[in-house]
Order: sequence, then structure tokens, then C-alpha cells
Amino acid sequence: MEHAGREALAVRRQRRKPADLFRAAREADAATGGGNSVTREHDNIVRLPEVRRRTGLHRATIYRKVAAGTFPTQIAISTNCVGWYESDINEWVGSPR
Repeated sequence: MEHAGREALAVRRQRRKPADLFRAAREADAATGGGNSVTREHDNIVRLPEVRRRTGLHRATIYRKVAAGTFPTQIAISTNCVGWYESDINEWVGSPR
């Protein structure tokens, strides 16, 4: 019984955490040249609660779609804080993938 518990714990540890998904998305964004052609200095940054409200998606679904490349990648605002460019979210809402 104890051995089965250790296996389950090992499987849970192998699951990807949002930080891992963020890192993968950031690397993919860097590889593609990053974002769309909008001038970013005048673009608003939207936090997760607002992204959820606008898209109707749950947090896990958003991060899963980011990892799959079907949702805009987020940007790091600080160490533990991310956001999305408003133009990217508006573009995705107009034509979701």
C-alpha cells in the first residue's frame, strides 16, 4: 500500500505546473519573434481575472491553450505576476482557435 502511494506522488510531481507552462510559452514566444505587430509601449496589460472574464475560460484552460500555442502568451510583470497584452486578447476573442 505504501509503495502505491509513492508512485502516485511521483506521478503528481511530474505534472507540469503553471510556471513550467509559462517558461515554455515564453521560450516559444522568443523563438517566433514575440507577439503581433502592435506597438507594445501603448498597449494595455490585462491580468488573469480580466482575461477570464473576457474569454469565458478557466485558468487551467488558458494555461493549457498557451502551452498548445492556441492562446496568446503572457508576459511577466514581476516575479509572481503575469498579464497579457490587451490587443492579443481582443484579437483572440474575435477569432478563437
